Amino acid sequence: MELWVPITLFAAAMQTVRTGWQKALKTDMDDYAVTWARFGFALPLAPLYLVLLVASGLALPVVNSQFFTAAAIAGVLQIIATIMLVALFSRREFAVCTAFSKTEAVQVALLGSLFFGEDLSLLGMYGVALGGIGIALMLPRGGSWQTAAIGICSGTAFALTGLFVRQAIFALGDADPLAAAAMTLAVMLLLQTLLLGIVLCFRSGAPFRRLWQARGHALAVGVSGFLGSIGWATAFALTNPAYVKTLAQVELPLAYVLGRTVFREKLRPLEIIAMSICAIAAIVVAFV
Repeated sequence: MELWVPITLFAAAMQTVRTGWQKALKTDMDDYAVTWARFGFALPLAPLYLVLLVASGLALPVVNSQFFTAAAIAGVLQIIATIMLVALFSRREFAVCTAFSKTEAVQVALLGSLFFGEDLSLLGMYGVALGGIGIALMLPRGGSWQTAAIGICSGTAFALTGLFVRQAIFALGDADPLAAAAMTLAVMLLLQTLLLGIVLCFRSGAPFRRLWQARGHALAVGVSGFLGSIGWATAFALTNPAYVKTLAQVELPLAYVLGRTVFREKLRPLEIIAMSICAIAAIVVAFV
């Protein structure tokens, strides 16, 4: 089993935890404030992680304009994707919201192949296609197509985020994958915290005061989000993002368990079958 596989599994677990905390935080504030918590409370961890890498003997990469451009685009796309995902929490069950956002697995394969020069093996194509079937079964039957559209657009933005993160890492040349991923994440977090922070300054309801009042939940969002992001960025540095995002569909059964045990949600049998198909697709891709 290649190194990117356990790293991706760790990232998926951390993302499930982060998304669960975001749903809990959503009860106290709006989508923008909940999204800022992911970036703002994670930002102090980025320089600490860079220091740890340097102390371990790794050299930090030399950045350039191509890197900054790709990292900035990835950062903005991730803001958009996260806001749309958080908006879904008031519309559907936690697990279903997660499933809609996971359309990124198919989208990252298509977009990566068409526009970013990423190749897929035959087995990888089968895995991604199987994941697409599972996601298709999640689409509403007589439900809200607006909700589905938001979820799929969120998946598109997440898919493009992953592809531009990989472009940013490529721009750093032959830098160590851990150092390149850490530098990319640090730049993204700084940009995201500043941009979304400016937006919050013009929103009503004293969002920063409310975030401070809910700092326990907000810190949990930030820490789990940071750990997950380090995992994603490192995995993107090691292999095709399509494989990473398809394997990441193991997050779906995790989301189902969290939805049942924490949020007391119930899913339709077809939704459970769809998540199982996505999990099988993840296993296929894990052994590409």
